[in-house]
Order: sequence, then C-alpha cells, then structure tokens
Amino acid sequence: MPWTSSAPSRPSPSSPPDATEVLAMHDHDIATVTLELLRLGPPHNHLLSPLTRYIGVCGHHRVEEVGVPWEHRHFTHSLSTLRYTEISSVAEGTAEAAAATRKRLTSLERLGEEITSVVSSVEGLKHQLSAAAAHEGTDLVHLEILLSASELAMLPFEITRTFPGGPGADAEFLVIQPVADIEITRRVRGVATAAVPWPERPKVLFIAAQPEGMDVPRDAHIQALLEAINPYIGAHADSPEGLFAAAENYLTILPAASVDEIQRACEAERYSYVHILAHGYQDDQAPGNPFGLALHAGPGLDTLEVVSGSRLAAALRAGGHTPAVITVAACDSGNVTEVIHTGASLAHALHNSGIPLVVASQFPLSFEGSIEMVEQIYQRLPRGEDPRLVLHDLRRRLYARYAARTHDWASLVAYAALPVDLDNQLRRVHYQSARRRLDATMERIDARLDVAGLDGSGGSDGLGGDAGALAAIEDTLAWLPSTGEWRIESEGLRGSVRKRLAQIYHAQGARPEHGEDARRELWGQSLALLRQARDHYRAAARASLVHRDDSLVQQTAVQWPLIQTLCLDAVLGEPFDQHSWAAALLSTQVDIDGGSDETRAWALSSLVELYLLLLAWPRSASAEAVRVDDPEARAREACGDLIEHARGRVPLALKLTRKQLDRYSTWLWAPEFIAAQSSAGVQRRLQEPGDIEALQALARELSTQLATA
Repeated sequence: MPWTSSAPSRPSPSSPPDATEVLAMHDHDIATVTLELLRLGPPHNHLLSPLTRYIGVCGHHRVEEVGVPWEHRHFTHSLSTLRYTEISSVAEGTAEAAAATRKRLTSLERLGEEITSVVSSVEGLKHQLSAAAAHEGTDLVHLEILLSASELAMLPFEITRTFPGGPGADAEFLVIQPVADIEITRRVRGVATAAVPWPERPKVLFIAAQPEGMDVPRDAHIQALLEAINPYIGAHADSPEGLFAAAENYLTILPAASVDEIQRACEAERYSYVHILAHGYQDDQAPGNPFGLALHAGPGLDTLEVVSGSRLAAALRAGGHTPAVITVAACDSGNVTEVIHTGASLAHALHNSGIPLVVASQFPLSFEGSIEMVEQIYQRLPRGEDPRLVLHDLRRRLYARYAARTHDWASLVAYAALPVDLDNQLRRVHYQSARRRLDATMERIDARLDVAGLDGSGGSDGLGGDAGALAAIEDTLAWLPSTGEWRIESEGLRGSVRKRLAQIYHAQGARPEHGEDARRELWGQSLALLRQARDHYRAAARASLVHRDDSLVQQTAVQWPLIQTLCLDAVLGEPFDQHSWAAALLSTQVDIDGGSDETRAWALSSLVELYLLLLAWPRSASAEAVRVDDPEARAREACGDLIEHARGRVPLALKLTRKQLDRYSTWLWAPEFIAAQSSAGVQRRLQEPGDIEALQALARELSTQLATA
C-alpha cells in the first residue's frame, strides 16, 4: 500500500506550545471514563455478526447487552473506502477524484453513525460522559474503551459521533466537536495499568524499512526526530556528521531494519521510545492473511519479510526491557481484518504484549500526517506532557490542517495502559527534562564562546553572537514547575542558570575587543542577573525551611540555596545574615553526620564554602557573633575532609567544588568586577586593604588543593 502522499510541500515543522501554554496544561484536570465491551470465551475465533452478544459496562451503572449491526464481510467492505482505494486510482483534481472524496466522506459519516449506535447503546456511558464533561474544572474527558474480543478492535471507535444524552454539539464527531474536549484510547483487557516507569530521558529507536522498492519518507522522519531531540543535545561539531554523532546518546537509526537487527539493538540498549516507519503488508503465508509489518528479511537484504505484531513485540523486549511508547507510522498498522487465528492488528498485538502506549494508524496515514505525528509526540512527551492531551491536540491538528484531503485525524489510534501514578511521574519528567535541556543549552553556549574567544568574534550580546540561545534558556526556565514537589529544586535551578549567565556576560565584558560602553553594558547585565539569581536562591531557601502541609515535596539540601543566597548577598553588598549562616551550618553538619556517602560529600563541599564566606564580612559584628575561630583554617580542614571522603567515591563533588571556588577568585571577587560594581553604586562590605586579596588567595589555595587531589 503506497503512502497517500509522496512528499508534497508542507508547512514548516510545528512547534510545541510555548512555556506559558504548557504550564497551564500541567494544571489540567483529566477525567477518565472507562467503557468495557466484553464477550465470553477467548479473544479470537469470532467474526463480527449481529448474532453475537456483548456485555457493555460503564462505571457503576447497570450492565447492558450490546450487539453490532454488521456481518463481518460487509463490515470489511465498508472499511475499504476509508483506505483510499478509489482515490488512489484517479488523477487529482478531476471530477472522478472529487466524486471519490465525496464518497469517502459520506462513508466516514455513515460508518461513524453505525459505530455510535453500538457505543451509545450503553446507557451508563451517556451518564458518565455527560457528568465528566459538565464537571467544573475538567479540561479533557478521556474515554477509555476496554476490549476483550479481538473482532471489536476492527471498529474505528475514533469516528464515534455525538449522541443524545451525551456531551457535545449535535451531528459532530465526538473527538473533534467544539463543545467538549474528549479523547478516545483503547486498552486490551489483561494489560494492566501497573506502576510502569515513565521515561525521564528520551532514548529513541527509529526503525525504518523499505524492502523491494517500497518507498517511505525516511529522511523526513529522521529530520523530525532530530528536531525533537535537538534541545537535549550538547555541544557538537557544526556538521551533519557531528550532529549525528552527538545524537547517538538519544537516537539510534536502523535505516533498513530486519527483525534480527531490531532484536540486537534492543539487547544492547534500553529504549524508552520506538518509532516505526514501514508499510503494513498482508502476510500471504500466514493463515487468514493477517496484516504485519514489511521489514527486510535480514541485514543487508532487500527482500521482504512480513513480521507479525507478536514477533515484533518479542524482538523489542529482547533485552528484558519494555519501551514505554511505540509509534507506528505504517498504513494498516491498526487494521484488523482477520480474527480467527492471530486475532489482532499490529498495534493491538504490541499493546497486548505489555507496551504501555502504542500509537498507530487504522487507515493509511498521509505523508504530512505521519510527520505531524512524529513532531507532536517526540517533542512533547519527553517534556513531561500528558500523552492524552498530546494525542487530543494531535488529532485536532490533523483535522484542522488536512481534513479536506485526508481523514488522518480518524486514522490515529492509541492503545494505552498508562501507569496509575502517571501524574506524579509526569511532574518528575517535566522537571528532569527541563534540567537536561538547560544543561545542553549551556554546554552549547560554553562551546560557542570558547570558539568566539579564539577568533575574537564573540559579539556584544554576551552569548557568542547567538541571541536565540537566550530565548531558549528563558523558555526552558519558564517551563520549570512553580508548584508541586519539584518547585524548590526548580527555583534553585533558576538561580544556578541566572548565575551562570551572569558569569558569561562578565567574561564577555572582560574581553579586550569590547569598548568601554559595551563592557559597561555587559557588566550591567551581569549584575542584574546576579540579583535575579540571588532572589531565586532566597526563594528556594525559604521554601525549604517553611512548614508545608503537603508531603509531596522533593526535598533539597537546605544548605545549598542558603549558601548561594549568602554568597550573592556578599557580592551585592548586603549585610551578613548570621541566622541564615547558622541554619546552613546546622543543615550541613546533620548531612555530614548522618547522610549517605554522596550526601556527606556535598555537605563537606558546602562546609568549605561556608567558612570561606566569613571572609566576605571580615569585621562584621554579626560575623563575629557566629564565633568561628580562624575561618581560614576551618575552610582548609573542611577541604581536606572533602578530598579524603569524596576521592574515589564522589569525584563530581571535587570537580564542582573547585569550579565554584574558581568563581570566587576569577570572577565574583575579581578587582575589576568589584570596581565595575562600585561605579554602578554597589559597595562591598570589604573595606580594608587586603580584604579582597585574602578571600581570593584562600579560594585559589583551596582550588589548587582540590586540583592535586
């Protein structure tokens, strides 16, 4: 079956919602309504027939008897029109093509009405859907259809129309009508919604196959996947080879895949996402001629092998790990025509093997639709968005953009057995994803500035001539959660990023190629960013100390935001806060005495900085009030303890502590930076000659001690 469009021009790749829109999405209330359609006996060995009786169950309402109006043969014939069989044989723009389109749309509406007669015969569904849609605060109603009979998987439930007693506008398709947001997914009975770990890091296996001259838009899908994972990729060589090499941590490509290669790849790596691009193909050798996937018969072979869903599932789970998400851009991947023997479509079989989320197509998917699916799913799911919202938005986008030529919106089918704690897991993914994107962006900026420093082309924007990098950082910072259990970590991370940006602007301003005006502007931006960083750290510190009624808070080390607040208070000329210093010391000592090896290492790192900071207020009465004899000796002692404990156990603590100490000596207490602050009206508390040099010297000494460890 060819793709319904070869590769026409299309709009520029869609972008995920901006940070403001997506932050609102995380506050969405999704109400789930489950409709169970059950039949006695095994899932296979039954054809569709008006004589077969099913049981319909929805909520606590009474059990209903359900039947279908079709004989199996007649139903499969009804589906054929929706597979573009007539349109593909006529020239575009002709009267015949227009007639075929009208027939397709008429068939879609008629079949939708017939599907609706089946679904709406369950009275409990009407009550449950209406109540869920009417509930204040409900933003999406998730209709989960749970099936025990394989023949019912043939039914395109996604084209169900609105019905009397249910929500929505009259005479509209349920999933795209404008009154109520409703999304439909399926679940095979027996596939449990267990505590599946939702992936925190995108690790994608791309499976492409075009044996015996079959054509698929492989390069376009590779490009869409690269665009989706690009925010997570750090510094790399500015070439296609460099990009692909850097992308290997997130994307593996099998360009001419066989089932053997898939199995070997899954034995070697744990993939969280699998994207499949191939043709659905009827297997003439298997009983009943079921649809499978047209793969290559072996590595380097162009001959075709039809692989069933169960074989593909076994290959994907060869390493003992189950991917969380599989997307199948293959026409007929959701098509069930034979239920006597295998009893399932490719997507149905993959889900039945335990894959939590399988997104596929039950009718041929257009080129544009397949790219849209990749962009939306692979840009948004790794960011921690709810898959039900993503699917609903995708379906509506497909309808709005392409419904005049295709019914991709109706073709989209999702089998979902989502973890029961999905909301909690998505909040974690939301935070971790933003953190990874920030790390990657900062790494790219650092690399760009290193190059700019060599050739003198840094520019005056502070970011090596790439103002777009700052926009990316701001978008990601806005994405960080401001509520929930990750809010304290997020606030501290905002402070860290602002401080890092301040350091970049300072370093740019210090370059000799900049004139006095540019230097003053860059250092002014650096100072403003330091104030913002201090405010973020202070907010994180206060949130760490305040009593919370909710227990769902990811606890961060209290001393970390307190110490960073103290550090930037010193830089910005604020008085010494003895209470914050004492609270940080107490938190640090508790972690040293009772924490794990890693916790103790980071606490010792904090202790080094705590004693160093006392030199920032050398003659303050408050500093004397903390009664620390010889803070320089205490800092050296803490540094020695850190080296002894962390060397061989937590080497990262040594590296990052040294990096922080270098900030003191080369930036935060650099005489030229203090002079620039003074000209801007910011006066340090270091008044006597030698104060600055004493703090710088100790920071250098401790950094050298760590470097030689």
